[in-house]
Amino acid sequence: MRQKRICAVLAALMTAASLLTACAGKDSSAADGTATTADTAQTTESTDAASDETGTGAVTGETGTDGSQNKAPDTEPSGTAKTEAGTGSSGKTGTEPAASGITEFASVPQSGTGKEAYDALIRFLDACKAGDAGRIIDSANLAAAVGIPDVPDLTEAAKQMKIESYSVGRCAENKAVLEQYREYRAEVLESVAKMDAEQKKQFEQYLEFMPEIDGVWVFETETDPPLSSKSSPTLMYVIHTNGTWKVDLSVVSAMNGYVGKSKITSANSAAKSVYLAFMSALTDADAEETVDIRKLDGQYSFKGSDFEGLTDPKSVTDRKTLLEQVKYSVSKYFTEITKLTALEIVIKDGSVSAIAIAKGEMTDGLTGRTTLVYGTYPNRMTKEKLEEHPTIGQALKYAAAD
Repeated sequence: MRQKRICAVLAALMTAASLLTACAGKDSSAADGTATTADTAQTTESTDAASDETGTGAVTGETGTDGSQNKAPDTEPSGTAKTEAGTGSSGKTGTEPAASGITEFASVPQSGTGKEAYDALIRFLDACKAGDAGRIIDSANLAAAVGIPDVPDLTEAAKQMKIESYSVGRCAENKAVLEQYREYRAEVLESVAKMDAEQKKQFEQYLEFMPEIDGVWVFETETDPPLSSKSSPTLMYVIHTNGTWKVDLSVVSAMNGYVGKSKITSANSAAKSVYLAFMSALTDADAEETVDIRKLDGQYSFKGSDFEGLTDPKSVTDRKTLLEQVKYSVSKYFTEITKLTALEIVIKDGSVSAIAIAKGEMTDGLTGRTTLVYGTYPNRMTKEKLEEHPTIGQALKYAAAD
């Protein structure tokens, strides 16, 4: 299934003309960004403080009968550091939080890789201003499409990128996107390697679009008319590949949406698995009729490591040992639970009513903003909801929403 999904994405990704059209503003889903979201980053929230199980405070706010503490009120993650941004050629200034994997947005460097990437972007924008379709294609990473069978006329598509003027503001090196791209490329190559000979022949010609990349810079760019119909300024990538800086109009931009959705799908699947494991464990405990299962009603916070090395309490005499038994059973029903970053769960009337789990991280390819990837059940997390950067407590509320 994973191989088929990646191949389908690869095929769609390599439709070069449609990606050019996206940058021309007819379909901005793959290439646009927002100036305001350049404020980058949410620090990854710590779950250490939430490792203790909470008692029946989910509904009543009271302390559990075994002395466990109430769950602390849900708060926004702290630690967002503010840094001053310099002024770019567009004359804009701003204050940007520091982000994982991305340097602070600043004015264009006067030397080094940032200056080289900037020069490559200017070559591309000058070509757009001149309406030179050939130079537009050559200065971007779509030149690899020339000559590939069944690829629509790139020259005609490039002509749609004609602009009257442009300005370039702040910029940043984005190492997070670079690592994300490498991970994505490795998955694609792994899938292609497993194809039969006929499939490989079909896809290998498109792998020119996925070269090794050893540098990514992002620039805040304004054009008239806009290169994106959804925002101005637009954040544009410039990538370093095969010793040359090229403006990216395809892989890095389109990759971001796929990677995000696949990670959220995986997290939602894990959330459902945890839900089923808890339901089975609660059913087993209820069948023994030693302690009323409803004593576990409440909201709980765990880390994956809380389910490591557990032993069966054997004798269940109170709420505390009942919880130990349920946790032990869950660790057997779903062994992957130990790999989760965190999870929160609400038990009501002896059944699970909502669950939210955190499984790894996701970096926004346009802004460099890093967030935990949440999966939820029964209401499933969406990319749009995750882009609001909720806390795990807010994700839990979303999971329970009607």
